[in-house]
Amino acid sequence: MTDADATNIPTGDQPAHVPHIGPSFLERQRELQASLGYHGMALKDRIKRIGYVFQGNVTDYKALVASLQDPGVSLPIMDMRYPEAHDQLLSEAERLLHNVLTAMSTRVDQQRAFMRRYLAEDTVLTGEYRDRIGSSFSRDPGANFLKGLRNYIAHH
Repeated sequence: MTDADATNIPTGDQPAHVPHIGPSFLERQRELQASLGYHGMALKDRIKRIGYVFQGNVTDYKALVASLQDPGVSLPIMDMRYPEAHDQLLSEAERLLHNVLTAMSTRVDQQRAFMRRYLAEDTVLTGEYRDRIGSSFSRDPGANFLKGLRNYIAHH
């Protein structure tokens, strides 16, 4: 062993010296994050999360409604001797409805932002998107009712 080798032997307080070979981990990570594949996967995941929040809130609301089909749950709520059970149900129903309607509005906002950010240069697609939104939602009485209900619950 030479004196040069002895300087590379770790002691209890020092890590072993490892020679640097090739790009560092951070350089590889930056390279990966700049790739089209990475961006495609990130966009796919983003779209999935946009729907997840809304669907999770809808599932919670549906579970409450489904639970009321069980007489063991619903009959005590209707018992006038215990009005706090009915009040608790109304509070929970309002909380869950608020979550669904707010998530719906958030989903609309996120989809608009997504279209502007990632697809604005495709004028044919964005034109078709605007037309479809107009025909499917802007003049739809159900969509307008839900939007008004969301605004009422959130602001009154």
